[in-house]
Amino acid sequence: MLSVVETLRVKPCTPSVIGSKMELSALCRSMIPCFTPILLFYPKPLDFKLLCESLSRVLVHFPPLAGSLIEGGSAVLLNDIGVEISLAQSSVSSLTDFGDDDFDVFSHDAIKQELIP
Repeated sequence: MLSVVETLRVKPCTPSVIGSKMELSALCRSMIPCFTPILLFYPKPLDFKLLCESLSRVLVHFPPLAGSLIEGGSAVLLNDIGVEISLAQSSVSSLTDFGDDDFDVFSHDAIKQELIP
């Protein structure tokens, strides 16, 4: 049904100040640990290379997103480790092929198991 075609780690196209750290606000610390997988579905073939290049350019302006949590989640090490991104393809032609007109990916256990580790 679904298969991962490629998984990459996208890093900022311009290095940030490697080794510096950014203290997180009290609000940010209260949300740690929090990981939110994001699934985007496109009806037509996607230019994955262009998407990765765009993400690389955006990460320059948001260095904490490409960093690592340190000190028990109270700070981010700006180490440009990057963001993991995967491209997957499906043999179905439409999300409604799963049987729902109001498709909700999170109500389908098989899809969750394949896409969200």
